[in-house]
Amino acid sequence: MNHPLPARYCRSCGARLAGSNRDDYCAPCQRKARALVTGPPEVAVEFWTTDRMRDALASWHMGRVIAAYRLNPQHPRPIAQEIVGGWVGISQAQLQSWMPRRRWARSSWPSSSSTSSM
Repeated sequence: MNHPLPARYCRSCGARLAGSNRDDYCAPCQRKARALVTGPPEVAVEFWTTDRMRDALASWHMGRVIAAYRLNPQHPRPIAQEIVGGWVGISQAQLQSWMPRRRWARSSWPSSSSTSSM
């Protein structure tokens, strides 16, 4: 007995994938991903006026501006640091060095009782 294969959906946009598509993404999303490597996507003017972007631009901190750009909810998903670095000709490690450092919260440190038993 032939059982129909379960439907598969694009991991990016949720569209149903063609049975002949062996990838996890639909053809339009694959094209968008390839285009993203060559340069930043076009964005609407409103993209630059979100509170997070305006705060980042006002800080004059390039790492905050890049983070606000990469993580803007108007993108279908966050843009990888490797991609953004490629647009300006630097490595992901170099781009990472510009990013704001997050400090560990004191409550996330191991307690002395949990380390003393080692």
